[in-house]
Amino acid sequence: MSSAPERRPVTIRRAPKIIPFLVLGALLGLICAGIIAFTGPESGQFSRGTVLGFFSALLLIPGLLLGAIAALVFDWLSVRRSRKAIAESTGPAPTRESVDEDDAAANRGPGDEGGGGAIHRPGEPEGRADTNGDDAGRNR
Repeated sequence: MSSAPERRPVTIRRAPKIIPFLVLGALLGLICAGIIAFTGPESGQFSRGTVLGFFSALLLIPGLLLGAIAALVFDWLSVRRSRKAIAESTGPAPTRESVDEDDAAANRGPGDEGGGGAIHRPGEPEGRADTNGDDAGRNR
């Protein structure tokens, strides 16, 4: 008894990651602060390090804001360029219990109970298989 595969509409788009844009904006703010601190006239009242610290704190926030605005613009563009598609299920969705059992089996080590963690190579007797997949402990 075969049931028809489930079909549903989906939207496909490439969304930008926001964190790299924020980091880039902050770096641009720091670079601008460095340019201002080390190319401007030297003050007898403040050292270049003090000027750098002041302008870094002053320009870091606008740099972050510019990075966020750039990320939002690219996100808006990705929404406009998105495409519609039809997704078709290929089988039953895994239940929570089957996913947990698969994860437990994958994380089980060679000495764990119920795992049978030995690796059996074709053509070898079952007792001679390595448990970690290499030939380092084998006597020849």
